[in-house]
Parts: sequence; C-alpha cells; structure tokens
Amino acid sequence: MNEFDGSPRSTLGDGGQIAEENLNAFPYMAAFLSECHRFCSMAPYVARVDKEKDLTINGYTIPAGTPILLANTVAMQDERVYENPQKCVLCYIGDCERKKH
Repeated sequence: MNEFDGSPRSTLGDGGQIAEENLNAFPYMAAFLSECHRFCSMAPYVARVDKEKDLTINGYTIPAGTPILLANTVAMQDERVYENPQKCVLCYIGDCERKKH
C-alpha cells in the first residue's frame, strides 16, 4: 500500500484537523492555500512609514516620514516573477518550476 492509507486521521493526529504544525503532511493543500493567498490577499494593501531615515528605491529617494502604500495583490501578479500570473498552478512546495527565479 502507498504512503496514504486512505485514512487522513493518522496524518492529522489527535486534533483531527489540518493545522499549521501538520500542513507539511498535505503538500497539495499547502500549494492550494499558497495560490489562494497569491490570488486573493486578505490584506491587499500594506502601509509603511519610516520616520527615522530616507528610503532609496531604484534610485528614487523617499523622504523620512512619507507613507508608502504597497499593493500586495499587484506584486503577486508580477510577470517578472511568475511566468503566467493569471494561471493558478498547484505544485508541491519547494518542487515547483512556476517562478522564474
């Protein structure tokens, strides 16, 4: 018989639920959750303010105290990182050729 004996209870443990501590035993579920987060971020925007010092990004200086709004969902659709960002690709964590780098 293969590794999965048809009963997830042995993998789930005493709690009987998928949790962070046993998620590695379900690589396909982990990949599915990862893609769900990439497509639909629970926090689509994140703000950052550094009051202490200026910040330089790609040669542009952002003065200290300037709020920066980051669009996470836009970053997760970046074609420089994902070959086909509009396509949902499920693969095992650490064993995926989906990212370009």
